[in-house]
Amino acid sequence: MVGQRNRINELVQYLKSIGIVVNIGKNKARGNKGFFLRKNCEFRIDVAKNIDEQSTLSVLLHEFAHYIHSKYDKNLLSLDFIFGSYSEDIHQELLNVTVHAIPKDFAASLFAQKEKLNEQIHDLSSKIKNYFCDFCISQKYVPIENNLKLKYKYLIKYDKVNIFNSIYSIDNINEYDDLNEYERYYILLCQKKRHLKKINTKISRMNKYYNNQSELFARFFEMYFLNLNKVKMLAPLSSKIMDSVIKSDKISEIKKIHEIIF
Repeated sequence: MVGQRNRINELVQYLKSIGIVVNIGKNKARGNKGFFLRKNCEFRIDVAKNIDEQSTLSVLLHEFAHYIHSKYDKNLLSLDFIFGSYSEDIHQELLNVTVHAIPKDFAASLFAQKEKLNEQIHDLSSKIKNYFCDFCISQKYVPIENNLKLKYKYLIKYDKVNIFNSIYSIDNINEYDDLNEYERYYILLCQKKRHLKKINTKISRMNKYYNNQSELFARFFEMYFLNLNKVKMLAPLSSKIMDSVIKSDKISEIKKIHEIIF
């Protein structure tokens, strides 16, 4: 652990020496483990509170990769500055690193939730159609919504509401005697659709995150210095290019990190 701490201290000293403000454990890093900020000609790396030394080193490397990318490509649109012609083979290798780096169970749980919600939505829709044959799942259904009492209309948009100090919640939907069966189904359906929309947004963000070139490079950079054998197995071509960049001193910042870590 002393060796790890020394690497962190030396890395932080180097980052500060080139003009990067480094905050470790001083804030929540905008809800992430780490965060890189470039504002005009000022640079800052935040490392979140309550993470161990291994994670701290990992975050510092990851966020510093964003600094390198921004220095050599201000628009963060290309990785040509390090890989030359950015081929499909390199892109696939970096994706291989990403898939290894990001826990698969996180992605799997999102898709499992999506599948379950789709099943529940289909089931509720079928039950409503037993009452209203013209019911359409893709839009609000006026015949039901217009007849709902105001206090229940709020549950179409929210899971729980407080109306004049009375709490109305989706969780208690079966306890409200002044709701008929198809109204309960409809309110539950609206809830499931809301939750599905949130899940789809998360999946969309995850897919964008997976394929974002700056993130692909940062994850590769991080793993290269922390698990070299694994990254050479997952991304042999990209690793050879990185070896060459370090040997030739093409990018001085990367060579310096190599000296600190190894």
